[in-house]
Amino acid sequence: MYRIIVTSFLGLLLFFPALLLAQNGQADTAKTLLYRVSGNGLKTPSYLYGTIHAICQDDLQLHDSIFSVLPQCKSLVLETNSDDLEPMEMIRLSFMKGDTSLKMLLSEAKLKEIETFFKKELNMPMNGEARFKPILIGTMAMTVLVDCPMSQIASVENVLSIEAKKYKLKTQYLESPEFQLNVLDSIPYMEQAEQLYHMIDHIDDSKKAFAELTLAYQNMDLQLIDSLMLNDIQGLAKEPSILQNRNYAWVAKLKGMMAKEACFFAVGAGHLAGEESIIQLLRKEGYAVEPVLKP
Repeated sequence: MYRIIVTSFLGLLLFFPALLLAQNGQADTAKTLLYRVSGNGLKTPSYLYGTIHAICQDDLQLHDSIFSVLPQCKSLVLETNSDDLEPMEMIRLSFMKGDTSLKMLLSEAKLKEIETFFKKELNMPMNGEARFKPILIGTMAMTVLVDCPMSQIASVENVLSIEAKKYKLKTQYLESPEFQLNVLDSIPYMEQAEQLYHMIDHIDDSKKAFAELTLAYQNMDLQLIDSLMLNDIQGLAKEPSILQNRNYAWVAKLKGMMAKEACFFAVGAGHLAGEESIIQLLRKEGYAVEPVLKP
């Protein structure tokens, strides 16, 4: 369970890549999640692919061109690898700092609603004594949004990893799980807790929004995802540490990796849209970043 939590650490943002799309201007109008990066001295092109971290197996449809460009690359580059973290260290980093618990952040009535939700929907205990960072609790809660059993939830990253092994690509990572968990400490715990409550209190709306976003992701329509969430942005998505700061740090790493060899970068779809997206930052650095459309 703890590895599942860490792998999907962004919680409220995990199922909603559009939360990250809507804040920085228009998304790319091309209906694709796959982009080719070339020029600026690169000997061979690399590729960017926008992922969704959890989706029903029946809803997962990868871009057809992936299977032709992946063999051209030397490395598959993902966001993180939770297996790098020892279980006890994972638990320690998942806790809020100090002796902070959920009951210090929310009213008794709100805590009761959260407790009832977890018992009814997930058959799991959850009370005010919980010390997990609220955004991680939100990750567990939001598994109810996926319209299939847990055993049928797929990860784009896992599928890509299997394909990469077929072509003997090595796998690299942009961030450590320690870094990802520590990022959450930059978001006030009170804000995280209120977002957790808001999601549970409006669970029917969240289910509907997720269904719409899943369809938009299937259609590879970043612009539609952007418009769906434009007027429904949650505060956590606006935190620079969640998106913009990481994009700048990643671009610096991407430049070095691409200079050495052809890479296939798979990151959350939200990192590919907006004025401070990976795509735009690479273009500002002089690279040609072009959409790869379905054949």
